[in-house]
Amino acid sequence: MAVFRSQSRKRSHSRPKPSSTISRIPSNGELKLPPERENDNVEYKSKLINPNAKRLQHLCTQMKWRLQQGDGEAIYEIGVEDDGRMTGLENDEMSISMQTLCTMAQSVGAVLIILKDQCVYGKPGEAGSRRVIEALIRKLPDDQQFSDLRVAILGNASAGKSTLCGVLTQGVLDNGNGKCRLNLLRYMHEVRTGKTSSVNLDAFGFDKAGNVLNYSENSLEEIVKHSTKLITLIDLAGDRKYMKTTIYGVSGYTPHYCALLVNARIGWTQMSQEHFELAKAFNVPVFIIVTKVDLVTEQRLQRIFQQIQAVVKRSHPNLLVQKVDDEEMAEKAAQDLMNNKTVPLIQISSVNGTGLQTLLTFFRRLPARISRRRAASEAEPPSTLFHVDEIFRVCEVGWVVYGLMAEGSVKENDWVQIGPDSQDQFHFGQVKSLRRNKQPVWTVNAGETASLAVSFEKTGAENWLRKGMVLMNHDATPRCCRRFVARFCLLSHPVDELCIGFQGTVYIRSLRRTVTIVDFSSESLKCGEPTDVTFEFYGGPSYVREGEHVFFRERTTKGVGQVLSIM
Repeated sequence: MAVFRSQSRKRSHSRPKPSSTISRIPSNGELKLPPERENDNVEYKSKLINPNAKRLQHLCTQMKWRLQQGDGEAIYEIGVEDDGRMTGLENDEMSISMQTLCTMAQSVGAVLIILKDQCVYGKPGEAGSRRVIEALIRKLPDDQQFSDLRVAILGNASAGKSTLCGVLTQGVLDNGNGKCRLNLLRYMHEVRTGKTSSVNLDAFGFDKAGNVLNYSENSLEEIVKHSTKLITLIDLAGDRKYMKTTIYGVSGYTPHYCALLVNARIGWTQMSQEHFELAKAFNVPVFIIVTKVDLVTEQRLQRIFQQIQAVVKRSHPNLLVQKVDDEEMAEKAAQDLMNNKTVPLIQISSVNGTGLQTLLTFFRRLPARISRRRAASEAEPPSTLFHVDEIFRVCEVGWVVYGLMAEGSVKENDWVQIGPDSQDQFHFGQVKSLRRNKQPVWTVNAGETASLAVSFEKTGAENWLRKGMVLMNHDATPRCCRRFVARFCLLSHPVDELCIGFQGTVYIRSLRRTVTIVDFSSESLKCGEPTDVTFEFYGGPSYVREGEHVFFRERTTKGVGQVLSIM
């Protein structure tokens, strides 16, 4: 493995070599691509030779459109006609065309990465030979140096989730005894048992050339500074005993993607199915990673693949499990993941490195999914809305809240309000400092996770401040919610139907509260029958908005829904 070291190998102080990228240009000699599509993030250009100012402006507008279609990423095929014919360009024309493409990318605030340079006529370097270049255009948010993807790591307790997170972030292969996971575990009982019981975060990144940036040769500050794409891994518990923590991790930390790990020695389990359904309940795209492939035979791997195909098809007939065996397939699978029709499956070993390069290529090409932020920026300036996931009291700093900025932005010294408490009140305070990925920043915008140090006007925050609250701008007029109506579908229950008065835990973003079912629109509440259900919070109000996803659970009883109205 080029980017993973053995546990026994000494560190090298040189930068890792760029990992190869196999693109969508055919490698079988065929000189034709599928015809260009309008509503896609792929653009064909036969050439870009010295456009005038008006033409250049049009090209930049076109690039912005392609970036929007790809949620911040676009593919440009230079030397390709609109119908897909790869006519190619001679060296001089290609050089000028690439200079024009660089100018276009810079004007829209994006970086350019060459994915493939292929000779389509003649021999490379000969006079008259013609080339086609495929380039990735990646939009960088205006106020930061990287796009940040959050990936939740799900799976059974023995699937190797923490170990894989350690391998990816440290750039070191595991020793077979879970050594790589030790840096991620927070509590001594996790170290003793090897079972994660809390939500653990860590990150690695890719620079503008596609090189992997991890802790093997970089500090977190250097990773954040040099990354154009940062992958934040959310390591979640796999033991059923900590299922509430896992649900909260998916609901509150709002991952862009979920990676479901399956132990090759055990196969698909009941917990695998529950985690898969959990991700689907929150509309999070899922891909599957089969781990520990070094411990089983090829025949066993084939049976595991067939098993996963069967169980996914049974619960979701429209989903196709697609095995990803190499980097070329990984690039295509990452782009296709957003269509909600495929579930990529990658086989890896954290000990001998099998499949890890394919997995890194898959991570590198995952779409940025910044549509929520883009929509907010194009609309009227939205109110600040920050969901509080965690609360800390830091010596010499004071109260610190960690969470997701759902809308708007917040800057240092802004006045804000946090609530509601049990008396429907919001409390005013001032943001003293902000940090993202442990690095100080001046502002936090929609779609970003951050820690905010807040100084409150009045003392006694320990009596009312709790997880699940929201932070808003000081002049907002929030509406507290004691009851809400949701379009609700019961997924499982020990008996035929659910009755009024039943209590359970509801998960809405960072909110995790006990609720009581007080009414529903139909005569009975049965599994698989969508019904308008009225829920009432136990022990005080919360902040809930219409349209939010709802996950309801009490032991084996589970259901999903969407908020229709609040009361």
